[in-house]
Amino acid sequence: MRVEVVTTNLSRSEALSSHVRRRIGFALDHLAHRVRSAVVRLSDTNGPRGGVDKRCCLRVELEPRGTVILSERSADVYAAVDRATGRLKKAVVRGIERRCPRRGRKGSLDRGEQ
Repeated sequence: MRVEVVTTNLSRSEALSSHVRRRIGFALDHLAHRVRSAVVRLSDTNGPRGGVDKRCCLRVELEPRGTVILSERSADVYAAVDRATGRLKKAVVRGIERRCPRRGRKGSLDRGEQ
């Protein structure tokens, strides 16, 4: 799975990029075979004025088709990343199930139930 980190109006550090990649990995570890790529856009919408203005937008391209997009805002960019990636696993599972429904099976793709 390819993960791209893009920043706007934020200084991009190796620590931030590493944090993003680690959190994406935790969220999508067992679903990596169903994910083509992930683009993480981090931005500071208000610039130096402060406030709840750090934004994390995630765009995940699914195999064989489909896209999951979600966004979170926070005063801290790390908190925005954590909140967005916390929601990511459920959103990707929902996206996969929506595009590839399994007939006659109960349970969730997330838990691997049959």
